[in-house]
Amino acid sequence: RPYKKRTPSDIINASDYDYGRIGYAYFDIDDANYHGDGGGYTTWNQGWAYRNDGVDIETTIDSDQGSNGFCVSWIEDGEWLQYEVDVPKTMGYAVQLRYASQSGGAKVYLEADGKRISQTYSLASTGSWTTWKYLTIPSIILPEGTNKVRVVFEKGGANFGFFKFVAPKEVETIQFESLYSET
Repeated sequence: RPYKKRTPSDIINASDYDYGRIGYAYFDIDDANYHGDGGGYTTWNQGWAYRNDGVDIETTIDSDQGSNGFCVSWIEDGEWLQYEVDVPKTMGYAVQLRYASQSGGAKVYLEADGKRISQTYSLASTGSWTTWKYLTIPSIILPEGTNKVRVVFEKGGANFGFFKFVAPKEVETIQFESLYSET
């Protein structure tokens, strides 16, 4: 279920990933433990903020004025977040991903509806966990209709603030179908 209605013209905050269970709306190494398994208490949201599931969220009120005041942090290898986006017309976009990374080395790519739509990009060091920069991912094509966009961290080591689709361009249907079917 979508966290809220979104179009490609919206800023999509990392902490506003879709509602749902682990493996459907997100994947985080530290999962929520609602029932207790007799093994004692396990911290799952290491940032202790905003939402109550396995995703690690912390405040960014003082460090990132462009955000909603929260970021996804303590990102580990293989973690991902899903965002439902309603696209009015098949278009090509660049995606700007807002991140911070103490030492760099994190790697990220995008999927839509279970298909990979970008190559893997490395996130360079920003110098600290609270110094924010953009990574621009060019040439993303989203088809008309509802898209479930995933931000996948192949390798962890970054804080993720938000992303946005920019510079929309019309795409010929033939070009779109051949690109989308290859992934």
